[in-house]
Amino acid sequence: MSSIFRLLVPYWCREGMYGIRRLSGNWSGASGIVSHTYVCGHCGDKVGPNTGYYNGLAGTPEHAIILICSSCNRPTLFANDEVSPEPAFGAEVDHVPRDISRLYNEARDCMKVGAFTCAVLGLRTLLSHIAVEKGADPGKSFQYYVKHLTENGYAPAGSTGWVDSIRGRGNEAAHDLEVMDRDRAEQVISFAEMILKFLFEFPARVVKKAAAAPGLGTTTTPALGPPTT
Repeated sequence: MSSIFRLLVPYWCREGMYGIRRLSGNWSGASGIVSHTYVCGHCGDKVGPNTGYYNGLAGTPEHAIILICSSCNRPTLFANDEVSPEPAFGAEVDHVPRDISRLYNEARDCMKVGAFTCAVLGLRTLLSHIAVEKGADPGKSFQYYVKHLTENGYAPAGSTGWVDSIRGRGNEAAHDLEVMDRDRAEQVISFAEMILKFLFEFPARVVKKAAAAPGLGTTTTPALGPPTT
């Protein structure tokens, strides 16, 4: 990735994925080019602009184009197999507490600049925040938080291996100074997305659907945890 794009990605993305304001003004000298469809790394929209810049080296290894997003009016560089900024890995999750949502999306944004170790470390912190949100004592070890999530029914059935994998990868990144790769980081983000949907988004959807159904009256968010007897 070019150094200028590494510097500008955090600035452009400071408002986070989705809901980012449209950049005002027109790009000087932008010309018509063949339309390309891609997911914008700034706003998250799938777009197909036909306006941008190219370096005139088509058919060579140095060929590159810059496309201007038709949604947010921000530039994306395409050079060989490089896309800068990349779209954030994983999906947005609704109905998540603000601090937890911010940690999750920061980890996703790390993927856009190849900061895979930072993503893994951030998600290790994310699990700790989720455990505290679900009643664990603050200031405890990460192992304590993993145990709290699994033993109190806050992780989906059969997900113990996933949780242990995140714990292990987080420990590797924190203590062994091992640089994480994309595959490892994507696995951790996929798990975080699943557990956030399980704990926050899906229960909120059930409540919303029940409230909209006639004759069901008012309901509350179902408490996730071990079954009562």
